[in-house]
Amino acid sequence: LIQDERDTQFRSKLGELKHTIERPFLRKMEREVLTNADAIYCQSSYVKKRIKEVHGISKNKLNMLRFPVNTDRYCPTEEIDPNSVVTVGRINDPRKNTQFLLEVFSILQKEIKDAKLLLIGDKPKKKLQEQISSLNITENVVTPGKVPEVVKYFQRAAVYVIPSHQEGLGIAGLEAMS
Repeated sequence: LIQDERDTQFRSKLGELKHTIERPFLRKMEREVLTNADAIYCQSSYVKKRIKEVHGISKNKLNMLRFPVNTDRYCPTEEIDPNSVVTVGRINDPRKNTQFLLEVFSILQKEIKDAKLLLIGDKPKKKLQEQISSLNITENVVTPGKVPEVVKYFQRAAVYVIPSHQEGLGIAGLEAMS
């Protein structure tokens, strides 16, 4: 919901001002869409609960839409790299909390010298590149950018990380769990 997004996404003064201006319009649009919908499909029980709480939508209109994962394709293999940590997503988006992940990884890397962090998705922008450099983890952070398939990265990873402040539905997390 708009309210949930605000609580996690806008932590700067400029972001807060922008959101303060947009919020009434966005909430009105959200209410309009949800009130007039014949049926609403929610990605999680949390979203279902929040829609009911915030907008008073009847539970009869609220349905769950489970995200299917092809478990024949997204399955473990024997080729796990015990030092590999992976995350997938828009790593430059503040909600994804990549800066925190880099800080934690720098601590892990001091204990496990061969640890590798793979940031799959966006190429890191200048701010993240500078943080990687300042934490002295450049040699241990791999940034392949967008890849055609994430399956092989999941299959080799010892750990999959979701450092996000907020996720509507972490599809990559569901795939990694499989």
